[in-house]
Amino acid sequence: MTYSPPTLRDLARYWVSKGGVNLGVVGDTRHQVLGRSYHLGRSNLRTDAYSRQTTRDRAGLTDAASAIDLGRLNGSLGHLRTFSVWLVKQCQANRPGTSDIREVIYTDDGKRVLRWDRERGVKSAPRTGEADNSHLTHTHVSFYRDSEKRPKVGVFAPYFAPNELAAGDDDGAAVQATKIIGFAGRILGAVLPEEDNTEGLFSGSATNDEVLIVGGTAAGNPNGVTFTVASAVAWWKEVFAAGLNVTKVRPTLLPGSKVLTEAGLAKARALATSSTDFAPEDYNPLGLEVVA
Repeated sequence: MTYSPPTLRDLARYWVSKGGVNLGVVGDTRHQVLGRSYHLGRSNLRTDAYSRQTTRDRAGLTDAASAIDLGRLNGSLGHLRTFSVWLVKQCQANRPGTSDIREVIYTDDGKRVLRWDRERGVKSAPRTGEADNSHLTHTHVSFYRDSEKRPKVGVFAPYFAPNELAAGDDDGAAVQATKIIGFAGRILGAVLPEEDNTEGLFSGSATNDEVLIVGGTAAGNPNGVTFTVASAVAWWKEVFAAGLNVTKVRPTLLPGSKVLTEAGLAKARALATSSTDFAPEDYNPLGLEVVA
């Protein structure tokens, strides 16, 4: 009978601790009927199942499942899509630990399902038409079966460390921007009201004094500030008006992305990847108090 190995249980717990929804490791009845998925172990697989055909899968075939399904991140499919695109780029760059990932099935836009497969080559492009539309609302990650006992948390961890930019990253600015812009959105979790949205960029109200704490006093970190919803909106308005790239700003001085709509996020990402007008490390346009 298929079981969930400890390394995937650890990965599931880590994903949940970062605000993600774990949709499961061991396959359900539908998976068992089809008999071909990495969500199944040896006793539930057909002999011709694609998930047992590679040399690495044959070498590590046990009754362990070897895949995880990831749901919304901090209540948002948009954040899940951002993470999924980042993960595929990590795989294509052959980052540490990603050599154990066989495939990622995901969507980058909520409209088409893509599948990246290491068997086609590390740098190969994801393809459409290889998985069903259930992957518009979840991301599937399969691991080669010979990696059953190797830790997997380290593959996801860099995404949740917004101040760490991997050396030699060909698209480092884009990756750093994705991490920084999404930082608060990944740790706050609260959904803000749809207010003050006349420009279509903000989901938070400019008059809402609800406190959002990012770093600073929230985590006992020095050199941080405390944002309200209103001041976070005001901060982003300053950035957008000046056309600034904020990727060099200290993470504890950033308000995060929870006050931005998808259009706002898109504008922030565009500035972070194209603007050469960098805000300084200690950027604090509102003059907010900085925790010593």
